[in-house]
Amino acid sequence: MALIVLPSLAEMLKINFADSSFLVIFPAILGIFVASYYVGKTIPKIRKNVLVLAGLYLSGIAIVSLALFTLFGKHPYLIALPIFFILGTGMVLIFIPLQTLIQEYTPFNVRGRVFGALNTMINLGAVLPLLFTATLVDLFGLRFILLMTGAFIILLGVFAKKRRAMIIAVNSKAR
Repeated sequence: MALIVLPSLAEMLKINFADSSFLVIFPAILGIFVASYYVGKTIPKIRKNVLVLAGLYLSGIAIVSLALFTLFGKHPYLIALPIFFILGTGMVLIFIPLQTLIQEYTPFNVRGRVFGALNTMINLGAVLPLLFTATLVDLFGLRFILLMTGAFIILLGVFAKKRRAMIIAVNSKAR
């Protein structure tokens, strides 16, 4: 979806579309590298759900911040650079612990089927957002879409945290 909105994002940040790969994608990749190193060192020490929740909150807040804070100033891309770094970091905090969990709890002889099914579900789940993203951006504007996406990701984090608390409560009562 990010590549679909990249022309609108470049316009919102007041940069040339040709420069968007450097000013948008490079900070996100840098955040991915830094967070990958951090997660690799801390994954044995910190619970994976803490990392995933931190990634959800970071990503949601960064997307909302991108929509709001780039309204100000002559050069909104200067505000957006650290936000893209945070988005790359948040993505890693979500995906590496989840992939690690799947690998830890999936029997070796069915891993290919599990990851094949997972990739198929991800691709099927991405079809509708990809089809409607450009239309929604044209109808409502990029800022509104970013605000709604960020709010949805934050709410997903809140739901995951409450769901985890309910599971812990049920498990402690069962003992």
